[in-house]
Amino acid sequence: MRKRNWKRFWKWATITTASALLLVAVAGWMLFQRIPDWYHPAEAHPDEAQSVRDDFTGTYNNLSIALNESSGPFEFRLRQEQVNAWLSARHEIWPEARHWLPREVSGPQVIIEPGGIRLAAALRHSSLQAVISVRLKVSADDAGITVRLLGAAAGSLPIPKSQTRQFLTMLDQGGNWPAGRRADGQLGDRSLPALGGLFDGVVFSNRWIWHNGRQPFKITRITCRPGELVLTFHPLPRQADRSSGSLRLMDFGSTGDISPGSGPAGSR
Repeated sequence: MRKRNWKRFWKWATITTASALLLVAVAGWMLFQRIPDWYHPAEAHPDEAQSVRDDFTGTYNNLSIALNESSGPFEFRLRQEQVNAWLSARHEIWPEARHWLPREVSGPQVIIEPGGIRLAAALRHSSLQAVISVRLKVSADDAGITVRLLGAAAGSLPIPKSQTRQFLTMLDQGGNWPAGRRADGQLGDRSLPALGGLFDGVVFSNRWIWHNGRQPFKITRITCRPGELVLTFHPLPRQADRSSGSLRLMDFGSTGDISPGSGPAGSR
């Protein structure tokens, strides 16, 4: 009798465990497949393409004028809907953008939140489809631009930190990210950091050359507000290289404390 009861117990325990695992798997799959409520990538409409291109050109020109003509630091603002409109029309604005993302990835979206940025895109591969997103904390000071990865998710399902770190390390080792090298237009000796360190926070150079006018500058502050990104630019001095007769860009390092300045603003 006791033996029969044990058999019945293990039978029901097995059925219950299998059912629970099945429910967990189904729930996980639904969370993985679920489109988050906040994911609404901008769509490119042919009748709006020209206005989006004009907005990008105007914003670019505004920043060029500010960098080349300002004598001190100024704030430049970018709106979330503005950036997403550019992304939706990226193929028309930048023809090379067709090669930026794999064919399986579409619908990029930027969400600017207090203290950081959320990046998302739709992934479609065979029968698999999900919205992949990452949350980044972004800040800047005179030393550089600091980026820290707060988390990654597939749909509404968080991706384990260990798996995310492993994927980022794979990108570093596979040559998909030029870690240890300097980017084009970068000033100073700081090389691009390895993506594997994003969870701990990595520091990018904040000193660059604006190619329109060959104006050196640094970014000394980044403020993320709901739907708005505010960057504080500080134009750096240029010095003529008498020996070569050409204009040589000099990295003068820190120029001391910067008082808040009012210069040409970004697109409003």
